[in-house]
Amino acid sequence: MAVLLTRHRRRPGLVAGWLLTAATFICGAAILLDSWSPRRPWGWPLLAYALIMAGGLIVSRRREPTA
Repeated sequence: MAVLLTRHRRRPGLVAGWLLTAATFICGAAILLDSWSPRRPWGWPLLAYALIMAGGLIVSRRREPTA
């Protein structure tokens, strides 16, 4: 994904990045809202990682490489 974001064809990298971010967020929320209590603490790191991924994608979008 990092290679896709740094090359001229950035669109596939952004699409893959946002899909993976959404999947990570959904998995974290599903684990966090799960009824089995021993699993719940593992949802917070996934939610935090999804936010970090989204922040990285937003920052990389602002810095458009000059060709």
